[in-house]
Amino acid sequence: MHRLLMTSTTWQQASHLPSDASESARKNWAESRARDSRFRLHSRGIRRRLDGEVIRDTLLAVSGQLSQRRRGPGIRPPLPPELTVTLLRDQWPVSPDRADDTRRSIYLFVRRNLRFPILEAFDRPDPSLSCPRRHVSTIAPQALTLLNSDFSAEAARALASLIERDAGSSPDRQVTALYERVLQRTPTAEERDAAREFLEQSPAGLPDLCLAVLNLNEMIYLD
Repeated sequence: MHRLLMTSTTWQQASHLPSDASESARKNWAESRARDSRFRLHSRGIRRRLDGEVIRDTLLAVSGQLSQRRRGPGIRPPLPPELTVTLLRDQWPVSPDRADDTRRSIYLFVRRNLRFPILEAFDRPDPSLSCPRRHVSTIAPQALTLLNSDFSAEAARALASLIERDAGSSPDRQVTALYERVLQRTPTAEERDAAREFLEQSPAGLPDLCLAVLNLNEMIYLD
């Protein structure tokens, strides 16, 4: 059933018109938007933000950190210091094997009174309540979490190491490899120029650029 749904024409529709669309396609798109302004007829795709679990797994995957270990009990990666100081003793005993820290989010241990920070920011439901449908919000803590958290910084550093290994020291090759790995496309000329200028001006260089690309809307929204 899942395969049938996701290979259907309706599921694969885009939520936006390609920049190189023909005049007839633009006309049809405009008519579709006028007839189906609330998406009730499924005439086009709906822009969707990734869930917190998928965002965490994606950051681990593109930075080459995602563990392929499967099965076993729930894992407890380290929590930020500002959160651990609020916990009771042994309320979150960190898993002893550091390799567990980068396992998929489906293996994260769930406590009713403690939600994992990045999942909390991206609308993970309250485990103590019934949730037939997830709420989706756009709030400042989401951007702050992706930009300033230790988790994002570590993902950016790991990603930068991969890019340097694969692309060498050439800024142009680094930018191209970064966009291809994270966004699955090559950068435009304007993006390449902006990224090269960023590399020249940023004190941290490539890790900072990696963090910036990981924070793009294109990274966490499906079009």
